[in-house]
Amino acid sequence: MTEFLKLILLNIGRITGVLAGFILALFLVIFGVWKTVFILLLTIFGFILGRFYDDGFDIKKTFREILSVLRMDKWHS
Repeated sequence: MTEFLKLILLNIGRITGVLAGFILALFLVIFGVWKTVFILLLTIFGFILGRFYDDGFDIKKTFREILSVLRMDKWHS
């Protein structure tokens, strides 16, 4: 079992590439080009949101800061 695990760990990039290519091809066959592109865009968006969350990004604090800037008198003429 350890030899098999070692083989997987040594070739993780190739294995990941093969799986990603297979899944992409499967999605293209099942859903078509535009639906696959839409799924990929949402996946990338989810990845970015997850990365922000992992880095400690606080969406509530960011919205409060944006609203406080918009409420400032300097924006009113």
